[in-house]
Amino acid sequence: MSSSKLKIKNFFIYDEKSFDHIIIIKKELYLIFENYFISHWIMSKNMRLKKYICASIVIMTLIVSSQEQTFSKTINVTAKSSAKLSFVQGKVYSLEKSKWIVLSKGNIIKINEQIRTDKKSKAEITFSDGSRVRLSENTNIVLVRERQKENEHGLLKIFSGKLWANIFNKSKNRFSVQSNTAALAVLGTTFNVEAENKETEVSVFEGSVGIQTPTEDNNQFNKKLDNLSLIIDDKKTTNIQKPDKIDKPVQEIEKPFKVIDGPHQVNQDEWLEIIANQKITIDDKGVGTVADIKAEEIKEDEWVQWNKELDSNTSENMLFSK
Repeated sequence: MSSSKLKIKNFFIYDEKSFDHIIIIKKELYLIFENYFISHWIMSKNMRLKKYICASIVIMTLIVSSQEQTFSKTINVTAKSSAKLSFVQGKVYSLEKSKWIVLSKGNIIKINEQIRTDKKSKAEITFSDGSRVRLSENTNIVLVRERQKENEHGLLKIFSGKLWANIFNKSKNRFSVQSNTAALAVLGTTFNVEAENKETEVSVFEGSVGIQTPTEDNNQFNKKLDNLSLIIDDKKTTNIQKPDKIDKPVQEIEKPFKVIDGPHQVNQDEWLEIIANQKITIDDKGVGTVADIKAEEIKEDEWVQWNKELDSNTSENMLFSK
């Protein structure tokens, strides 16, 4: 007995799709026990001991089987998503088992599913709260988390390309986007993100966006979003109602602050708030250059004009449907 050594390792497996710790008994552990008990069963002449060994093997088999079933069921449940592909132009792909599969309108976008658009292609993803994210051509993203559960903020990662986001303020949870050089978060805002390997440009068209450098720990980033406070974005509301009368005296509305144009050092310790009609370009050294978005830029940018028109039509349809 003393000569036999059982090496037990990794009782916990971290599941990236659900960000939960799932306890399972690994097959390697079962095989170690099985070999150990069978060898002693053969060598032993004690019938009572043999019965105990047989019973132990049966129990271990049942435990392993039940744990594997529980594990697979947990993965299926936590991987569900309510986001769907609501518009497709050209070709849109999903990476499944190292193969790119063509998607079509109406397909559900799974958690941790890598999505990319082809040349001259566009796509739109619609979430359960009505928020929409549109992808330009040659864009590569992953939906890491939806903002469905309490205290769980939405997270989308963009590796390359361009996306337009029209996020509705119907939740206390943030919607965030991470690239190689930037992490941004909003409550209800319209913005555009253009990401390359060493540079990210974020343009804000409504509300405001919190900016900082990215972190690899998704759970740590989720906690940072709990403490984020945006002066402009947090005061916005999606309820547009015409007042019956205007009370006098009329209170003067506080003018929104503006980040001074030029370079700013961006880090993980604090958030830099960029407001509407401003843009920031962040490089791989954390240096962010802020500038105003000129009216000529908006008029000449076909991508921006196309998205603004779609957002306008979507808002009208939602108002008339109420």
